[in-house]
Amino acid sequence: MATMKEDYNNNELDNKPINDENDNNDNPQKPAKKTASWNAYFGVFMVLVYFGMAYLTLGTNYFFWIHDWARYGLGTIFIVYGLWRGYRYYKSF
Repeated sequence: MATMKEDYNNNELDNKPINDENDNNDNPQKPAKKTASWNAYFGVFMVLVYFGMAYLTLGTNYFFWIHDWARYGLGTIFIVYGLWRGYRYYKSF
């Protein structure tokens, strides 16, 4: 009869193969290509959205119901954040 220590050492979970086909832990730092391209498109899209919102708040009278000081503040924030996102996107490649 086996002791408890021997049963623990012969556990079925310990006998699974190291390189399982469904195991994607080869390189956890490298994302899948499909995800990387999707993130790239989304990053560019969001930079364009921020610059578009900056244009709408500063260059047009689209948000006429908002006070001028608030529109200028929001437009400035959109420009600065769009530049920051663009810089981070550029730096990642």
